[in-house]
Amino acid sequence: MRRTCATFLAGILLASLAFLTLYPQPTEATRMMPGGILSATAMAATDYRSFDYVTLRTDVATEDTQLTAATQSTAPTLADGTVKLYKPAGAVHIVFVGTDAADETLAWTLWAYKSASSPAEYVANGTATLGATVTGTTNEYYADTIVITAEGWLTDVAVINGAPDAVVNGGGIAKLCFDTCEYEYIKVVIRDIAGGGSECSTAGAKIATISR
Repeated sequence: MRRTCATFLAGILLASLAFLTLYPQPTEATRMMPGGILSATAMAATDYRSFDYVTLRTDVATEDTQLTAATQSTAPTLADGTVKLYKPAGAVHIVFVGTDAADETLAWTLWAYKSASSPAEYVANGTATLGATVTGTTNEYYADTIVITAEGWLTDVAVINGAPDAVVNGGGIAKLCFDTCEYEYIKVVIRDIAGGGSECSTAGAKIATISR
């Protein structure tokens, strides 16, 4: 009887180990609600999800090349300017950063891909102006004003601009918000920088999901 029980328990243990091998239990990151981000640097981590900001576009000192009719159908790659969303993804918000001083500007264009084999679809384009809120990097500031020049998305693209001067004088962090409609990749193109005058010397962007 003891041998039968021991054999039975050993069988259960082996079956449990096999199950855990085939179906690994979620990590702390994967216990979150669906809709996080698989960033270009996080792809090595299985089922990584993040509701915090991740880099959408690393700080760049040369403006990006805009997509064209010839390149719009090129498959997305997890390079600077593109992130993969952990489906099903909901709404996201994007913040822009840049150097060297408040009131400098950049231009941006957002694209979305339904899947890795789908063409880029236009979301919106516009400009951003730096405020006085620092990022923690030398001479780098968050944009406190975002302007949408045009949009062509499935739902409204919204802007929440920085705090009023009575709260944060000259500062605040502007956010560009839109529903991803479960599209899988988001791409930002940054233009009109490093040209002197009021243009940012460098610029970048961060993205985070909005739980709902």
